[in-house]
Amino acid sequence: MHYTSYLGRYGIESTQFLLPIDRVLFNGFTSSFAFALWPIINAIAIALLVTMISMLMGGVSMLPAVKRSQSFFETKVRKALTGRLSGVAGAMTPLSALLFRVSDMFYRYAVGIFFIVVAIYGAVLASTKSGADDAEREKLRWIEKKSAVAVVKLEGEPSFDALPIICGTAHCAYWTGRETRVLRHEEVKGLSMRPAPT
Repeated sequence: MHYTSYLGRYGIESTQFLLPIDRVLFNGFTSSFAFALWPIINAIAIALLVTMISMLMGGVSMLPAVKRSQSFFETKVRKALTGRLSGVAGAMTPLSALLFRVSDMFYRYAVGIFFIVVAIYGAVLASTKSGADDAEREKLRWIEKKSAVAVVKLEGEPSFDALPIICGTAHCAYWTGRETRVLRHEEVKGLSMRPAPT
C-alpha cells in the first residue's frame, strides 16, 4: 500500500511499474516491522501492566480483612442468585458449566480476532498515509531545490528539469512540477543529473 499510494500521488498506476518479487518481499518485511513495532511494544507493556495488577490484587486478597469481605460478598451474591434462579433453572448443572466455559472461550477468541483485524487495518491505513506523505515531501524538497534534478532531453523538444520518480524495464516517470510524464526509454535522447546541493 505504501508503494501504491506513493505512486498515486504522482498520478501513476502501480501496475505500470511492477516491482520484482524480492523487492516486494523486502518492502513487505520492512513495512510490517516498522508498522508493527509500536503495537507490539504497546501490547507487551499492557500485558506487563495487567500481570503486575493481577499480582498486586492477588497479594492484597491474601490480607485477612480482604478475605473476610470477599467471603461476605460471595455469600450475599450466592444467596441472591440462588433465590432468583431457583424457580427457573436451580443449581448449575455440569452441562451449564461446560456451556459457560465454551462461551467464554469463544468470547476470548472473538476479542483476539477483532484486535488482530483492527491491527492489520491500522497498519494498512498507516502504510497508505506514509506513502502519500513521502511523495509530498519529495515534491516539496524538489520545489525548494534541495534534491537532485534530472535534465531530460526529448527529440524535437527543449530539455526540461524534472524529479525522477521511478524507472521500469520499458518506462521512466518524471515529475516536472506541474505534471507527471511517463516516457519510454527510447523517447529519451539525453539524460543527465544535477546532484542535490550540499
